[in-house]
Amino acid sequence: MPDPSGAEGCPPGSPPDLVRVQELFDAALDEPVCERQAFLEGSGVDVQLRDEVWSLLVAHAAEGPLDQMAAAIARVTRRPGDDRQAAEGDEAPPIGPYRALETLGEGGMARVYRGRRGDDEGAPWVAVKVLRPDADSVRVRRRFMAERQILARLEHDNIARYLDDGLTPEGLPYLVTELVVGDRLDRYLERKGVDLPGRLDLFLQVCGAVEYAHRRGVVHRDLKPDNVLVTDDGQLRLLDFGIAKILDRSAFPGIGGPTTSGVHVLTLSYASPEQLSGGPITPASDIYQLGLLLLKIVTGKVVPVHQRSVEPLDIDFTPAESMLPSAGIADLDSHRLSALRSMVVHALRIHPDDRPASVGELIRVTQDILSPSEAGSWSAPGPRRPGDHRSGLGPLALVLVLGLVGLVLAALLLMG
Repeated sequence: MPDPSGAEGCPPGSPPDLVRVQELFDAALDEPVCERQAFLEGSGVDVQLRDEVWSLLVAHAAEGPLDQMAAAIARVTRRPGDDRQAAEGDEAPPIGPYRALETLGEGGMARVYRGRRGDDEGAPWVAVKVLRPDADSVRVRRRFMAERQILARLEHDNIARYLDDGLTPEGLPYLVTELVVGDRLDRYLERKGVDLPGRLDLFLQVCGAVEYAHRRGVVHRDLKPDNVLVTDDGQLRLLDFGIAKILDRSAFPGIGGPTTSGVHVLTLSYASPEQLSGGPITPASDIYQLGLLLLKIVTGKVVPVHQRSVEPLDIDFTPAESMLPSAGIADLDSHRLSALRSMVVHALRIHPDDRPASVGELIRVTQDILSPSEAGSWSAPGPRRPGDHRSGLGPLALVLVLGLVGLVLAALLLMG
């Protein structure tokens, strides 16, 4: 009788068939979260295969960077020889005309390398993203090709620039973008000790990139510090459109089928309610993630997942202890603090229709908060000391009052 795991004739403990694992994993992701276990139990597959797919689903839902899921996939689908890893300083096999010199990162679908074209030592460094052989399937490949077309159409100063694409000798698609040398957003803020105006300026850069993508019919839906890099001179780049959703399919005629492609990768810490529940994805999902990102930027905190289904949302605006005083919101006057709090609460409403209508609203409010006051100061007025009874009159009003007093004195003198 054939082994249902696909490992017929192999010794006990051999890994299950890669294609069957991928197919069942993709199918389970299409089910509501609360029904996935029942779906697997009713699938009729071998217990070993079912348990392996379940472990992938658990890793998929775990908080943290995508390499957690990549590690789980590698554990399940590892084949003899897959453990070959280039030693530090060794080059990976050529990727088309590109030499891959260093692994920068790895996710569930792809690896990203630092490399350059050919043997030209003067050629600029680039980032080369190539589909993982053990993740290759029709659906995943379609998702990867969709990212390539999306990036090719997005030309913005705050989005990593598309440069090239092609196929490796093994037939795996790859994508080449500019290499952004910098830190992920949260690490940059901590390392540089960026003050609050600087933090809000970086938030505006993220919003500008997201708003641009929305105007071209693309929802990023994976906005988080990991996908935002900042260079040493403060220039920000938004990365990884790997799970982006296309709203205007007419602008991307070469992409067929749903842009989800069964790949529902998300990060719980930055997932919108509709992502968690499997609801429709719209630009409002990005607005929710921008609200979470802004809260992280100004307080160092995120809203726990279990609190996101309750309204009104109780948001803790007390900065984390690790934040420097200059980076927090302590120096904001009451008007600006109220505007900032209202913007975050508005963006984090449970129902998408209750959130700001566009990213432009977040940009406008942030710009208003950043605009200088009449006195050109960010700080709220300090507490008054005993006996300090400063006049509340402005300079013009004071001049008018003094002038009126002068007229009265002159009239009295004339009458005398």
